[in-house]
This record gives sequence, structure tokens and C-alpha cells, in this order.
Amino acid sequence: MNRKRWIITALLIGVLLAAGFRVALNTDSEEPRARVSVIVDSSGDGRWLSFMAGLEQAAAERNLSLTYVNTGRLVSPVEEKKLADNELADGSAGLIMEFCASRNVKEMVSELSRKSALVLVQTDVEAEADADGKFSGIHADNEALGRTLGLEISECAGPDLSGKTVAVLAGNQEQFAQKDRLTGLLGVLEERGAEVLWVSDYVQNMQERLEYRQNEHPADILAALDNTDLEVAVDYILGLRQAGSQTVPELFGVGCSEKNVYYLDNGIIRSMVVPHDYDMGYRAASAVADRLSRKLEPMEDYRTGFTAVRRENMFQEENERLLFPLAQ
Repeated sequence: MNRKRWIITALLIGVLLAAGFRVALNTDSEEPRARVSVIVDSSGDGRWLSFMAGLEQAAAERNLSLTYVNTGRLVSPVEEKKLADNELADGSAGLIMEFCASRNVKEMVSELSRKSALVLVQTDVEAEADADGKFSGIHADNEALGRTLGLEISECAGPDLSGKTVAVLAGNQEQFAQKDRLTGLLGVLEERGAEVLWVSDYVQNMQERLEYRQNEHPADILAALDNTDLEVAVDYILGLRQAGSQTVPELFGVGCSEKNVYYLDNGIIRSMVVPHDYDMGYRAASAVADRLSRKLEPMEDYRTGFTAVRRENMFQEENERLLFPLAQ
């Protein structure tokens, strides 16, 4: 009996020692989480929720620690570079950035890509030829996105747009992404015979600018090329309806925020082109992780998708996942 008890005790001790050895081995071999900083325009804006959900999913899978840099409206790449330098000095190994301007950033991109795993999101930038794949660009084909918005306008208000007038809220035209969207949209509107009355870049007092331009040259259709301008246009149309105006323009745009989704469902927005921002975030964080683990492999660019959604199809399964990623 004593011998049996001794054998059982020895086996238990052996199991505990083996388990302890495995725990110690796992603890010793577990790599610390790499810190990655995210710098985008107006970081607290609702338009980034889907993007951040994608980032968080990839970060959990790839053992990354994300730091979101608190920003307001970014007006200078130099300002962004200072924010990036501060993050690198604090220990970040990777950067995920949206530059507020696409030109005159070559040296900044070159320097940051030497110091970190760099991924640029949302827009192309003017940079040195990147044959070695020192950084990655992840964003939509924005000219195609702009054309899709134009086709949505044509299908809902046309297809022949002759006699129709259009005004365009063009977003930040310092970014190649917004310039490409505008090129794509204007190409379709010209093909379908619409008259473009005015085009406005984003300004701080965009609501006042919109009211002024519409009072001077009222358009039948408003087209907004980014989420911020689409929200401004929604507020403008709500104001017209509240005032009992008999002439309310139709609204189309590019958007993704909870507010714009609500007013798509409400019928204020006729059609909304939704960029696949969850995918953009997921691929951005994954690209950083790949670079950190395989430093000699070149980074690659990637084009994310987009989907045109209307009120009547927004609750189809695929569109629901796109519009409500946090509910999945």
C-alpha cells in the first residue's frame, strides 16, 4: 500500500514538474507584443470605427499592441511627421498613417520607412520609387470608386442626366484619393450629360460654404466624396426639410459612419458608396506584422474594395456585415 502511494505521489510530482516546465517554456518563448501607432485624420471620428475594428482583429491574431494617436483635423504633413517621430521615440516599431496631403512627402516617407514598418492607408502619396517594398499602400481604387458613385447617380436619377444639375463636395483635394474620386465622378457625369454647377474642396466651415453655394447656384443633386462632407450635406438637407423648403436636392455620397448609415436607412441619402474599411484596417495591421517578422521580404500594396448600397438593399446579409461590422 505504501509502495502504491509512493508511486502515485511520484507520478503526480512528475506531472506537475512537466506542466511547470511547459509553462516556463511558453513564458520564456512568448514574444512581447510589438507596438504599432495609428495616425489618421480626426481619429475620434465615427468614420474610423470599421477601420479600427479591422485593425483590432488583426492585432489580436498577430500579437500587436495598437496605439491610436489622438488627432483633430490634420492640416500639415509636417505635423504628422512630428507625431510619427514622437511615437517612434516612445518605442513603436510600426506606423499606420493617413497623410493629409499626397505631395511633398517623399523625404518623410523615405525616412519613416527606414525607421519602422510603415503602412500608408486611405490615399496614395508622392514617394520615391519603392522597388524594394520598404512600405505598403493600402486603399481603394479611388477613381473606380468615383465612377461608381457617378453610375449610382445615373441609375437613380437618369440614366440620361441631361438637364440635371450637380454640385460636388470634393473633400480634401490635397489627397490623391480625393482627386481620383473627383476624376472618376466627373467622367461619368460628363458622359451622361449632367451639368456640374460647382465643385468645392473641404473647408472648416463647410456647412456655411454649402449653404452659400446652393443659394447662389442651387443644384438638383448633391454628391459628397467623403464621409465628412456627406454628413455636412445630410445636415443641410435636414435643415431644408425642417424649414419646409419645396426644393430639396437629392443626395448621393461616399460614407461609412453610423450617422450616414442611419440617414441612408431614413431615405435622406439615395445611395452611398461604402469603402471596405474593415478590410483596409485588417490588411494594414497584418502588413506591419509581416514586415516585423520577415524584415527582408518586400512589402506589397493592396487595393481594397467598395460597395454601392441603397436603402432597399442595405439589410442584405453582405451589406449588413459591411455597414454594421461591430454587430457581427
